[in-house]
Amino acid sequence: MTDHRSDSSAGSDGLYEAIGGLDALRRLSDTFYQGVLADPLLAPVFADFTPAHVEHVAVWLAEIFGGPDRFTTDLGGHQSLLRAHLGLAITEEQRTRWMELMAEAVHKELPEGELLRRRVLEYFDWGTRIAKDVSASPAGTDLGDPGPTPRWGWEGLKSPPEPAPGAAAGHRRRPRNPVGREGPDGSQWAHGFSCATCDVRLRRPPLPRGVLGGGGGRRPGRGRRAR
Repeated sequence: MTDHRSDSSAGSDGLYEAIGGLDALRRLSDTFYQGVLADPLLAPVFADFTPAHVEHVAVWLAEIFGGPDRFTTDLGGHQSLLRAHLGLAITEEQRTRWMELMAEAVHKELPEGELLRRRVLEYFDWGTRIAKDVSASPAGTDLGDPGPTPRWGWEGLKSPPEPAPGAAAGHRRRPRNPVGREGPDGSQWAHGFSCATCDVRLRRPPLPRGVLGGGGGRRPGRGRRAR
């Protein structure tokens, strides 16, 4: 696909605009799930897949990358997305294969540009680690308040908005057993996946507030479905 933007668009457009908006994310989601459903390792995780899933993922990604907040207003928001992964017991092998197929879809459907594609894949690496952690806990686990839907920009994970002055602070669980390991500079580095196409090493920002890391005591195995 020809790129009509250079990486200099990082200074003007947000990721959502640079990606090409909702239409581009629909193409990305559709191409990705075609690969997933044909993959013997991942297809069992998506046993309950429906065509609506493609649209829901595109709407989620649009909000993540700075577009309309329809996933929050219409589809249950961050809490709904996380709860959909409970009990799936996603393995690291499945997560890595998920990333490989998504990298292929990104390079097929999104505009060229090293920085753009790197930022998008960094989000997916970060997000799939959270999904894997949450999936280790049984269905019905109380996740606490995960906060608003994350936003991801040219600099990675954006800080959530501060609560209004005087607003009551709800109970929030702190993450336990966070994924990843510290790099030499103290930052959290992703592990287990590298993008063979763009050859980048992915940094992993902290887990969002309230998200469980690991736990649940379940033996990893193939799950049933995922959002």
